[in-house]
Parts: sequence; structure tokens; C-alpha cells
Amino acid sequence: MAVISLIQNPKNDLPPVYLARRVACDGPRSQATMYDRVIKLSGPTKAKFILFRERDSHQRMESSWYSDHGAKVETTLRMGLKGGLNLLSSESDSMVIKSLHFDGHQHYGRRISRERIVQRLTEGLRPYCSFSPNLEICDDGSNHKRKQGSQSYEDCQFLQLTDLLVGAFRTVLGGFRVNDSQLRVSYPVKQLTDRWHQGLARMRNSRWFKGFCMSQCYIENGKWVFDSSFATKCDQLKLL
Repeated sequence: MAVISLIQNPKNDLPPVYLARRVACDGPRSQATMYDRVIKLSGPTKAKFILFRERDSHQRMESSWYSDHGAKVETTLRMGLKGGLNLLSSESDSMVIKSLHFDGHQHYGRRISRERIVQRLTEGLRPYCSFSPNLEICDDGSNHKRKQGSQSYEDCQFLQLTDLLVGAFRTVLGGFRVNDSQLRVSYPVKQLTDRWHQGLARMRNSRWFKGFCMSQCYIENGKWVFDSSFATKCDQLKLL
């Protein structure tokens, strides 16, 4: 579903979306996977996905420049959001950000700073990218089963879907040791990364053109370097 939602220019009918569930069964295996047809989309949702990482996990960012770890995350988030919004939007496909959701402020030791993200980012956006005057920033917990202090069920589900998509990209691009289930879940993402690595000319003819982007940053000789090549370390999915 996550990969289908990123399609911007469908050339044929969109594939149906299925919901998988585990059920008890007789036989050598105690459970089996059942697939229920949920919905057939009548048109593209045109969701956008920005994959941006700080290559060295913020370890080389001078602590004297940032008050805490949360400030480092907010700074690199602002970098990725600015680049992605400017790349994936246009005058004919403008964007207005109405809310920002984070997977729990506990990761950062404090609440997310609106000033560090929104106020500092507004000046660098193109005219067709903007924040809503009523922008909501939500950094409550992302586990809907823990009702106290968590975001709504719908927002938690969206965050978990995003987490799965990020994990799939990590599997394809990072060369991490994973199991067979993770490889199969990640396989649809390989279509996206293959097209990205083939260059802009190939992407222009893709159904996912302007649906996603990939980039990373790192500090070298005291300066920020930005790289969108994202070379794949190993092709774990070639045997699937």
C-alpha cells in the first residue's frame, strides 16, 4: 500500500490493496496468512515520501553548536524537508503542510521545537510550498495500544506504515542483515531505488516521478556535503 500510494502518474489501473491477517489452521504450521481485498483505488493518492539521513548518525555534529540531541535531529529534519519539498512540488502541484507528526518526544528528551523547524524553514521554501497558519506539531507516543499519551489511532497507523517504508528502504540500500520476511516486505521498494539509480531520464518516465526522493548529508572538512546518489551497498533482493 505504501509504494502504491506514491504513484503520481498511473499508466494503467492501480492494483488492489490487500490486508493480510494471521489465522489458525490445521497442518504442520499452526498459522497461515490470509489476504482480504480491501479497496481498489479509483485514482492515485499522490502521497510524497522524502528519505533523508545524516550519514554519521549526528556523531560528527559539534555539540557546542547544538544544545542537545533533539536540536541535531531538528536541524537535519529541516534540511531534508526543505530539499524534498522544493524537489517534489511545483507551481502546478503546490503543497501546504497542515501537521507534523513525530514518533514520540521521549526519543529526544523534550518536546519538538516549532521555532527550530518551522520559523527557520519558512524563509527557504519556494512560493508553492508553505505551512498552514494553524500548523499542528504532534510528538506524542506512536503506539495506539498505549492510550495514555499517544496520538490518535489513525495517526499511529500512519506512523507505523511510514516506519515500515523507511525500514524497507534501509533493507534495500543499507546492506543490513535481515530475515526472509523483511526481504519480501522490502521487495516493492526495490523498483523505486532501481529507477532512482538509473537517473533523471528514467525517473521522468516512471509512475513514481516526483513521488519520492532520496538524499543524505554528512560533515566533511567542517562543511555540510549533500549526496543524492545513495549507492547500494549490496543487492540482497536479487535472488527473490
